[in-house]
Amino acid sequence: KETKAFMEIWEILLLIIGIWAAMEIVFSAVIFSVAFRRRKKRGADAVSDAYLLFEPLYREEKIYADGLEKREVSVTARDGVTLKGDFYPARNARATLIYFHGYRGSSADFCLCIRFFHSRGFNVLLPDQRAHGRSGGKYVCFGVKERYDCLDWVGLTTKTLAAGLPVVLDGISMGGTTVLLAAGLDLPEDVKAIIADCGFTSAWEQIRHNLKTTMRMPAFPCLYIVSLFARIFAKCRLRSSDTRDAVRKNRRVPIFFATGTRDRVVPPKMTEQNYEACSAPKMLLLTEAAHGMSYLAAKDEYEKQLDAFLEGCLKPAD
Repeated sequence: KETKAFMEIWEILLLIIGIWAAMEIVFSAVIFSVAFRRRKKRGADAVSDAYLLFEPLYREEKIYADGLEKREVSVTARDGVTLKGDFYPARNARATLIYFHGYRGSSADFCLCIRFFHSRGFNVLLPDQRAHGRSGGKYVCFGVKERYDCLDWVGLTTKTLAAGLPVVLDGISMGGTTVLLAAGLDLPEDVKAIIADCGFTSAWEQIRHNLKTTMRMPAFPCLYIVSLFARIFAKCRLRSSDTRDAVRKNRRVPIFFATGTRDRVVPPKMTEQNYEACSAPKMLLLTEAAHGMSYLAAKDEYEKQLDAFLEGCLKPAD
């Protein structure tokens, strides 16, 4: 009888563990689907809601951007995904800026800055990242695959769109992570500078931060299961790329870092860690802005610091 009772207890415990494990798997599958699968495609004119906080400025710059000459361009990523974007040529261009938008954003987010870069003699290329906007792709990869897409866009720029001109890479949030991870690859000599605004250090750490702050959940076991789903379905390893390793490896291309101390989406300490790890010439701008709002909240200071940085990067060698 004691043995039978003992076995019944173990059966109940195993049942409870089984139910808990099944619930964790289902919940993690939902998290993966929400975080990684592309949403309904946004058109070229769609813009992140956060930018509407600065609606008067956005409306003015949008009118300016809409009046510019542009053409839609595309490139095929190394895994076969078709990526699309808009190219805004500048008169008497001296360089080309390639800007990568953030998570769930679109190329339209950058219309706020086209006037600034055109006035400095930059062509502007605005890609839609994979699984965003007009670009193909089923899954967002948090910079893991996007870093290679960045190289493909650089190749299109230097060989076709603006051959012979230096290139500056720019990105915000996940776009910032994209360009920082690309810094650890074999970037062409044409790439002269990188601008990274509030990029996170790795997909793993960013999702862990979101679980903790948004859902009040520990990383285990949900994040580990999500990581497994990402590896199986999105074909990307969340722990395979870290911006700190990438910028430590990069010793040639100068990097301009920016973040807001009121950022609750991507902790400012991630930008500070990236800055500290960077082996190349670097600059750090800290503002009192929320996530992705540094340029708009401190526009004059941002442009002043960025001007000084870019002039130093683009000046002819003695």
